[in-house]
Amino acid sequence: MHSDEIDDVQRLARAFADPIRLRVAAALLETDATPDQLATRLKLRPADIARQLAYLRDSGFVTEQVVDATACYAFDLNELRRASHAAFASSRSAGPEIDGDAWEQKTLRAFVKDERLIAIPAGRKKLLVILDWLATLFEPDVDYPEREVNEILARYHPDFATLRRDLVDNGCLTRDHGIYRRCT
Repeated sequence: MHSDEIDDVQRLARAFADPIRLRVAAALLETDATPDQLATRLKLRPADIARQLAYLRDSGFVTEQVVDATACYAFDLNELRRASHAAFASSRSAGPEIDGDAWEQKTLRAFVKDERLIAIPAGRKKLLVILDWLATLFEPDVDYPEREVNEILARYHPDFATLRRDLVDNGCLTRDHGIYRRCT
């Protein structure tokens, strides 16, 4: 699980950890309501309702609409679905597959999520696994201008210049007068 997933899990857990906040959210799942309506329905103090609504609104699970100077709140079920999916779905998604031993597969799963390189490994052995995977993005016996190499690598990581240099320095690509070619 990487930091975005952890942030979504923490946001979900915090949003619904408080029992009063959970009751407010459940009530809003049934129907939109004003703070006064919620206080009456849930038999809670208006100050407690206001505090919980503010927290749920700030965390993105409740929306506020003001009509005739009265705030009405609605639960955003789509945001709950999105946050839940973001928090848990990508941790189950498979990483890229290449031929190789289990250690190479583990390295790829650790550094590539949703077809994006999340970090450039510092260790040479892991870096070589990543570079071998990136090299497969280029067809053998095809000339690539530097601009095209940059565009291809930028789809996988923002630091395409470092990746391009590493691919050449480690014998995965050759460079001749701004033209790159995959080594076979």
